[in-house]
Amino acid sequence: MPVGQPFTQLCQSLSRPRHFGRVDLHMHSTFSDGVYEPAQLADLARRSGLSAIALTDHDTLAGIAPLRGAAGTSLEIISGVEITAEFQDRELHLLGYLFDPTDPALHSALQRLSEERVKRFHEMIDRLADLGVHIEEDEIAALKPTTTLGRRHLAELIVRAKKSATVREAFHRYLGDGGRATVPKTRLPVAEAIALVRNAGGVASWAHPNYDCTRDT
Repeated sequence: MPVGQPFTQLCQSLSRPRHFGRVDLHMHSTFSDGVYEPAQLADLARRSGLSAIALTDHDTLAGIAPLRGAAGTSLEIISGVEITAEFQDRELHLLGYLFDPTDPALHSALQRLSEERVKRFHEMIDRLADLGVHIEEDEIAALKPTTTLGRRHLAELIVRAKKSATVREAFHRYLGDGGRATVPKTRLPVAEAIALVRNAGGVASWAHPNYDCTRDT
């Protein structure tokens, strides 16, 4: 059948997965605060019929290589990251795409943010102890060393310690913005974060403009 004929186009369309041509450009894995391993994300994306995905873990690129290794030939993997940044003393999350994931300057900046996250994590553990919430050392040691630690991980440990029934309750009682155990994250100036992404050959986008900005931002 000649390519481009109506019946040919119909057959091609019907043979494609339901979501063929669709992409998901904002995903997290267990390398940050996601619930699926990179290989699981690749499998879910293929079974959903997605054409491409970007793994945008918080302040780390560690999940990109295993994701690409699991993607096969039918799923395009776009390099991505979600960088903790700030503008006018407000926390912002900057998405970077299509950059070189081996760029040394980008790696160095993200490594510094990850190290600061570890310090913050342990400082919040100390604050929780002062509030009577004690996290066992073996629970902390069980966390993957490649994981970018955040409040969600700590909330899950609080639930395991039976000090809250759910992650949502743990945030409400201890870890919400301004919470009794919350410690602010180290953040890159947004201009520096954008420059890092662009200098690595990528493009930058705002992750959450619907609630990260106002008319004055």
